[in-house]
Amino acid sequence: ALQHRGVILTEDRLLALHAYLPVATRFANCWKLLYNPSVHGISLRTFYRQCRNWPGETLMLVEDTNGFVFGGFASHTWRAHCKLHYGSPECFVFT
Repeated sequence: ALQHRGVILTEDRLLALHAYLPVATRFANCWKLLYNPSVHGISLRTFYRQCRNWPGETLMLVEDTNGFVFGGFASHTWRAHCKLHYGSPECFVFT
């Protein structure tokens, strides 16, 4: 099992992603943690519920068991029952 290792969205990581984020997102002065398995439990259903409760753009960061961080930016609220691709050209993934 993964141990809680601390903050994944560090200032350095945010600075590295800064240029890729949409302009309005770049200047956000407050970030909200929507989902963390250590806090909310390991549940995709809970992830989607949290996203519904706080709709809008999402910056997702994932740390694997080897400590590597990857993720992506979603321009629209995550939806569990969508069979089509959605989002804007601002969406991206990173390693």
